Amino acid sequence: AGPVAVAFFSCSSARRVEHLSDESLRARLLRILAETFDSSVKDLEASLLELKRSRWEADEFSRGSYSYLPCGVAPWQRASLAEPHGERVIFAGEHCRNDYPSTLHGAYLSGCRAAEDAIQLCMRSADAGGYR
Repeated sequence: AGPVAVAFFSCSSARRVEHLSDESLRARLLRILAETFDSSVKDLEASLLELKRSRWEADEFSRGSYSYLPCGVAPWQRASLAEPHGERVIFAGEHCRNDYPSTLHGAYLSGCRAAEDAIQLCMRSADAGGYR
């Protein structure tokens, strides 16, 4: 496998890109990469194996939403969003990751952490004589 390029679009750019055809998006991205790497679109197109994309705004569950930090909030404060609430509620999501906020991999990694937390809670409960 060769290099992988990932592009993020936000705000009004994301809305415009969402409505582009795959062919139009591919052409646009190739032009950007050609300019960035001082290469030709033709050379880059020959090496592009496939294009994967999402249509986040059209997704029935997310409807284009993602987390962001408003002015005055420090990035490290995301950790407080990941703290469990008592011994039965564990939070996960891209909003809980300071290293990968607003991304799918941030949500995935947060889910892995939450699963580990849940396992630890269950083990502590079993050691104490059962679930409370």
